[in-house]
Amino acid sequence: MKVSLTFLFLLCIHLPFIQGQSPEPLSKEARDKQAIETIQQLKSGALIVRLATEHRKLSTLQEMLDNGESSGSRRARIEEQIDQTIFVRDAQNRGLVAGFRNFYTFSDVYFIYDTAFHQLQQDLGQGYLLNDSLEIDPSIKVEQPVYLVRFGSTDPASTAKIEDGLIIMDTEGKDLSDPFPYYAWIFTPKRALKYNLLNKEEQYRL
Repeated sequence: MKVSLTFLFLLCIHLPFIQGQSPEPLSKEARDKQAIETIQQLKSGALIVRLATEHRKLSTLQEMLDNGESSGSRRARIEEQIDQTIFVRDAQNRGLVAGFRNFYTFSDVYFIYDTAFHQLQQDLGQGYLLNDSLEIDPSIKVEQPVYLVRFGSTDPASTAKIEDGLIIMDTEGKDLSDPFPYYAWIFTPKRALKYNLLNKEEQYRL
């Protein structure tokens, strides 16, 4: 999976919007000043990417195995589902790490698992950040993240309906909203199939 270049481009040129919107419209001079301040803040700060662990799903599946009620073919299906979930999760996370390492150079970038998010909110120190091998590395330390990025879906109440994308959040874990450029599609096999079907439908309409 490749991180969208468009997303990373927007990440840099639309930084003024990330700080939120003033109750009253800002003048051009004020917007320009805010843009400079925000860009400088990110340049000297950090971007933190939240990686999925599928902790709840895997825990539920493991409990189904541990309770002894599953046997035979059902047990085999559960074990296969666990293996598939881990495989997809790790492939997705490795793709995100590689994409940001290859294409994002504007500021420092760090990675955490979603299970460490509450720790990040309370303590921006160290002990839960990941190296590029997706292992917790106590030596990695971050001073001040400007905002967070996760892979997933937008809030159902959002006007932007996306299933697989990079979503920008504030430090409280809340998705930003329009007019902020707070999301970008990621091309996945699932979306490739969807686009292929849509393209075929359009061909028949002509």
